[in-house]
Order: sequence, then C-alpha cells, then structure tokens
Amino acid sequence: MRRALGGTKVKYTPAYETLIPYIRRVNIEDDVGLLVPGEYHADTSELIQMLIKGHHNVRLDDEAWDRLVTWIDLNGPCHGTWGDVGPIPNGADTRRLELRRLYSGPTEDAEAIPEIPKPFTGLNRGNPKLESRNPKQTRIPDDEFQNCPAPCEPFEKTIDLGGDVTMKLVRIPTGQFIMGDANGLPDERPPARVSIDRSFWMGACEVTNAQYHRFDPDHDSGYFTKRFRGPDGPGLSLGGPEQPVVRVSWERAMAFCRWLSRRMDAHFTLPTEAQWEYACRAGSRSALSYGDVDADFSPWANVADKALSVPPKPTGGLESNIVAYFGKGILESKVYGGNILCDLRFDDGAVATANVGSYQPNAWGLHDMHGNAAEWTRTTYRVYPCRTDDGRDDPADSGRKVVRGGSWRDLYSLRLDEI
Repeated sequence: MRRALGGTKVKYTPAYETLIPYIRRVNIEDDVGLLVPGEYHADTSELIQMLIKGHHNVRLDDEAWDRLVTWIDLNGPCHGTWGDVGPIPNGADTRRLELRRLYSGPTEDAEAIPEIPKPFTGLNRGNPKLESRNPKQTRIPDDEFQNCPAPCEPFEKTIDLGGDVTMKLVRIPTGQFIMGDANGLPDERPPARVSIDRSFWMGACEVTNAQYHRFDPDHDSGYFTKRFRGPDGPGLSLGGPEQPVVRVSWERAMAFCRWLSRRMDAHFTLPTEAQWEYACRAGSRSALSYGDVDADFSPWANVADKALSVPPKPTGGLESNIVAYFGKGILESKVYGGNILCDLRFDDGAVATANVGSYQPNAWGLHDMHGNAAEWTRTTYRVYPCRTDDGRDDPADSGRKVVRGGSWRDLYSLRLDEI
C-alpha cells in the first residue's frame, strides 16, 4: 500500500510486488528527459529472460508475451486507470472527454476497462524444444575434463589505437572444455565437449570509453540512476575514459570491430559464446573462474552487492531524495515486497561500473569477465548443446544475440530457477 497525493492510499497487488523488481524500466527517481530509443528494451529485463529460458515450465502464447512486453514498455504500471487508484472527483473524467471532443483530442475513454480475452494457451515462444527435455541429466564425470587446458602464464601484446590510446590483448590457447550444466536451466542442457581448435587474441579488459571514442567520438555512455532535474545532479557517470563503454548495440559493437580491423590490418570480431566461456573459465572447473557461486566475488568481480545496495552519504549526487526518503538502497527493494536484489554479504567497492582492470584477472590474464559490464558475443541465442556447425556463430544470422559476463547490477548468487 502507498500514499499518493492528497492522502489517497494506493494498493498494489502481491503479483505486482513480486514481478516489478525483475523488470528493467525508468524508475521513479530517474531523469525525465527524452530517452534514446531502445534504452529499456524488454529483453534486458530478468523477467523476460527467465521466461524465455523456460522458468518452471511456464507456458505462454503470443498474446501473453505481447502483454508482458507492452507492460514493460509502458513502464510497468500496476493500475490500468486513475479510477483504480482513487475516486475521480467532480466528474473530471466526463469533463475531460468533453474537452477532447471539443478540441479534436483523442476520444478513447482512459477509464474504460477492456474486456478480458480468453485464457492464454500455447507453448513457450522461442524455445519449444525445452518442453521435451529431460529436467535433470547425469553429471559429466570429472575425468571428462582431462583435456581442458591448465592455467598458464599470460602471453600479451599491445596495439595502438591512435591518440595515445592503446589496447592490451591476451593470447588464448587451444583446448577443450565442457560447456553446459546437467543440472542447470533447460536451455543449458545437455552439457557437451567443445573444442577450441585455433588460438586467438582477446582484449585483456572490456573496451573502454576512450578506446570506443577512437571509433565513435560522439558516443555517450550516460549515467546510472539519472536523477530528476534538481539538486541531486544527473547521477553517476558511466562515461569515464577508463570505464567500460556501455549502451552500445550489437550492430555498433560489430562496427567497432570492423573499424579496428581496418586500422590494424587484421581481423577483429566479437568472440563466439564458446570462445567467451572458454576464455572466461581459463582452465577452471568451478561454476565461476574464481570459485563457486557462493564464494566471495569482491576481489574478482563487480556485481550487485552491498556497495550497490547501501549507497554512501548523500554527497556528490550518489543518493537521491527517493532513496533518502524510503531509507533503501538503489537495488535493495524494501518497497517492492521485500525483494533483495543485491548480495549483502560482500562489498566490491563499486556502485556502478568501475574502471576496467580494477579487479583481479583470471588465470589467463583477463579482467572483468564476471561483472562490471555485460559483453556481447557474435553468437545467436539457441539452446544447448553448443554446436559450431549450425550457423549460430554466423554474424549474418538475425536472431537474438548472446550476452555473457553479467554486470554491476546483476546478482550472481541467485539462480534464476530459484526465484
């Protein structure tokens, strides 16, 4: 229950309280300025990602998907009309319609409740094959990992992007590894051996704003939790020269690779999903390159943690009025049903993105593979087993692209199938 203007008490449903923390949208404290198209694409919401993966075998048809996406695009409202919140005084709704008709405004009645369609039926769109998959499979024995490469000394080189900007690359050796999880989500099964038959070079860190600006000087990574136009300021800048570049589409990421290829007279591209995971694992067998999902990630990764949940004192615009008023952290939602979206056990010291290389690298010298900024691959999203001969790694494929690595606002210790 909330108190709105004029003392009206606003009631939110339990379903709304449960779902709202898992959608990405403009928040109440965000900037009211015009957004870039696609800024809050529905597919970036955890709710959509969970359902695409077959969360608890939920079955949705196209109508249900359209309703969910539209709800997110409309900024996740709870109430469909003002009348749901409280009585409309003095016939204001009737007068509003009269003025619209008089001055050629829209004639739809915003207070009208549409007829509820028939119940939803149909399979989970996007992954119908998940329906027939065995929910659990036998774990691959440890000796199957015998061909996985052991950690080795990093082999590095540096390239010049011009303007006193450089990029360090790390050589990734050939080898094999097991990709997938027999006890994971439906699209992660079955696990299979994947071979990396050719060594390749990979950026030791995420692409920085300074590096990306050599290609696109006008790009703006923007701010995190952009505050309304007031004393709080615009928010936390994500555009520092050594911060990872963000708000880059897959098409622009590929365009950056083509620009880099021309400049260096060599072939640069995004890694495939298999290359990315192989490089991230760096010969490790644990769930994450530094340990299990419950391990202390703070030396290795910038993810959603205590630093993000409990902001510092309201200096320099780090804490908005809404945070101070409700006494809550940026992502620790006590307002929405007590859902905690941060791991409060550990503190990685970063509220938003940190400068690349701020955390320890994995065994092959790669930084920020877990957290900081999520990373594009050139692979089209398809269910496992991972294959290299079915076209999923072809950049010409127009399907959804795989993003790996998590980010500063993702919670690692919470598995999607536990929600």
